[in-house]
Amino acid sequence: MGVLGASLGIVAVIVIAAVALLGLLVIVIGPSRRVRAEPPLDPDVEAALLLGEDPDEISREHAAVTPPEPDAGADSEPERVDGDAF
Repeated sequence: MGVLGASLGIVAVIVIAAVALLGLLVIVIGPSRRVRAEPPLDPDVEAALLLGEDPDEISREHAAVTPPEPDAGADSEPERVDGDAF
């Protein structure tokens, strides 16, 4: 293999490494805004998940202990629906 073959091999390795790094950045940075927008987990739920407990069981227990949040629109008047609007 000559000098040209070695140069093409080096260029190919650099291109593959650059594509891999770009893919990694997309995987790491892409969903970060959505993750930061989510509300934090309850500390008890987070601890149970980190200890390896079943997520379905945790959600059932948490739902049984936590009272449901009040509906935001419960205090307002119900919307009037016009039957001819469709």
